Order: sequence, then structure tokens, then C-alpha cells
Amino acid sequence: MLKEYFRREASNFLRLGKSLAIVVLIVYFDQATKQYFNNILVQGESIQIFQGLDFTLVYNSGAAFGILAEHSGWQRWFLISVSVIATVGIIVFLYLNRESEFRY
Repeated sequence: MLKEYFRREASNFLRLGKSLAIVVLIVYFDQATKQYFNNILVQGESIQIFQGLDFTLVYNSGAAFGILAEHSGWQRWFLISVSVIATVGIIVFLYLNRESEFRY
């Protein structure tokens, strides 16, 4: 019984490790491509990747698609609060469902 418990926990730990490794790779790739294009382009400049796909360097001062961009600064704290609440909610959900068949 104890052996089965440790086997299950090791399996969960490996799954979590794989998931975290994927997240780290995605974040690294995202930041590396942003840095690359930030170094080779100036604001508003485009580069054609292939026919029909261009990258244009633009900076978004708001949230998605410029939402809240005109406001004075409260939107930053609002979006941070929403992110923290969502993160805590996901962590609580995963903790409460750690023994279920839910796969992460």
C-alpha cells in the first residue's frame, strides 16, 4: 500500500515536472523572440516572414488590443488583481482535485 502511494506520487511529480518544463520553454521562446525583434526593428517597422505574414514592431500600452490604454494607471493594479485572483483560484482548484482523475 505504501509502495503504491509513493509510485502514484512519483508519477504525479513527473507529470508536474513535464508541465512546468513546457511552460518554461514557452515563456523562454516568447521572451527570446520579443527581444530578437525588438533588437532588429524600430517602432512601426515591418519585416516579411513569408508571403502573407509580416511582423511589425508595435508597443501596446494597454491590455489586450489596447483595452484601458487611455486611463491614468489604475488599470495596472486592476489587471494585477484579476491575475492574482485567477492564479489563486487555479491553485486552489488543482489542490482540491489532486486525487481525482484530473490530468494537469
